[in-house]
Amino acid sequence: MNIADIKVKDLTDSDGASTVLSDRFHKDYSVDSVHQLVKKGRLRAWIFQKGVLVERTPETQTRGKDLLFLFSDLQAVPLPRKAGRPKETSARDVITYSRKSKVS
Repeated sequence: MNIADIKVKDLTDSDGASTVLSDRFHKDYSVDSVHQLVKKGRLRAWIFQKGVLVERTPETQTRGKDLLFLFSDLQAVPLPRKAGRPKETSARDVITYSRKSKVS
């Protein structure tokens, strides 16, 4: 999407982004979770600099409330991994414990 063609209806703030992601993934997303996605580079964020909308770079220091998001970028966020999903283990990775009985 060309940044010059963006309309106000195409943008949302951090609170709106957390609502969109919560609805999309059927999971609670806080504003802090949205900011973590930005920090990890999984979600693009936009800010106004001198009256012009520009993409936020990692070097740019901003307060979280200053961030804006495109709805199309929110729809492009990949599905989160399932929490607690075990990794594949091989026989070498499995540790077996033996019980030692006390002799009285």
